[in-house]
Amino acid sequence: MKHSIFPSKIKRAFSLLFVSTFILGALPVTSFANPSPISDGVTISAEVVSVGSVVPPTVNTDHPLTTVSENGATLLGTLSDGGDSAVTTEGFEYGLATPSYGTTTTSTSVGFGNGQFNAIITSLVCGTTYHYRAYAVNSAGRANGSDETFTTSDCPVNVLPVTSPGNGGMLTASVVNFSGFAYPGATVTILRDGVVISNVLSDMSGAFMAPISGITAGSYVFSVYAKDTNGLVSASNTFPFVLNGKSVVNITGILIAPTISVDKIAVQSGDMLTVSGFATPYSKISITSKQFSSVYNVTADSSGQYQYQIDASVLSTGAYTLHALDVVSGQNSPLSKGVLFLMGLSTTKVKQTTLGCSGGDLNGDGKVDIIDYSIMKYWYKKSNPPACVDISGDGVVNLKDFSILASDWTG
Repeated sequence: MKHSIFPSKIKRAFSLLFVSTFILGALPVTSFANPSPISDGVTISAEVVSVGSVVPPTVNTDHPLTTVSENGATLLGTLSDGGDSAVTTEGFEYGLATPSYGTTTTSTSVGFGNGQFNAIITSLVCGTTYHYRAYAVNSAGRANGSDETFTTSDCPVNVLPVTSPGNGGMLTASVVNFSGFAYPGATVTILRDGVVISNVLSDMSGAFMAPISGITAGSYVFSVYAKDTNGLVSASNTFPFVLNGKSVVNITGILIAPTISVDKIAVQSGDMLTVSGFATPYSKISITSKQFSSVYNVTADSSGQYQYQIDASVLSTGAYTLHALDVVSGQNSPLSKGVLFLMGLSTTKVKQTTLGCSGGDLNGDGKVDIIDYSIMKYWYKKSNPPACVDISGDGVVNLKDFSILASDWTG
């Protein structure tokens, strides 16, 4: 008996094979080992396409680390499975907080085969906890290891000892080491009793270190503030203590307050007020005011910059002062300087609020310098100080007033 070249069942089988191949394309295939007979004595064998996908790598973050110093560490990870395609990149993310670590580095190991890889990182701040995780990349995408932490070693107690001839190498003057976080590229200024004694630049993570040596015995008030890349100056962190001339003091974990500004002073109903400034990268910023109960939250970007728009239509007429603080790894910064705006008022009100002495300019000469510091020092803890000298308005000249004076310092 004769058959057509393509009986109906064969046509259906080839149609299914054609459609499957057309839709699925050139993917991994599986063949039937035992072809099945079709009626009329005709047997057909076909390859059936099965859907496949490229598997991403499997990577682990190794913990604890074995090499950690005051200012560096060797990060470790393990590639346990490269997946279905070659691994093209291995590395680590690290920083003060998750999920946005802030810094990414590639592995210094040779090759991307299964096994342990590492990266050496430097310019860390002593006595500080960092988060890190390993990652690996192939054509399927990126795979991340778990989040882990390490803490850099405590700041050394023998940094920059000051000696003089004939004393047997004994410490004859105190050393104070300042370290912490400001904003990327910020100028961090250290003052002693209102006088600038050091300026250092923070790195791209906002970290800074400033060792101060040669300090003779006495009672001092040290202040630290930062100037961001837009020229705005932060509030000051203040540290009063007594040095005996033979001590080493490590002040670590300093978190500089954010800078803050507004895009307009006179605000009308319907306006959007833009609040901006700089803080530690990826920190959580809270913008507050004593004049309203709302708290506006925003996250700083990788450069430390933040921005938030307040809908002025919800505010009543009056004068408002805004402050900002940031939170890094559960630690709150001090409040920022206050920035004023007027809701529904004319700009002449602004001029009226700035007449007379302003901030730390106690003698009204347009500068905040050693003269203003001398005036304040005279009135320190004395009764009935002039209103201009009692900057904080609490009825006495104390460390709060010196802190404000230092934050307004012009030299």
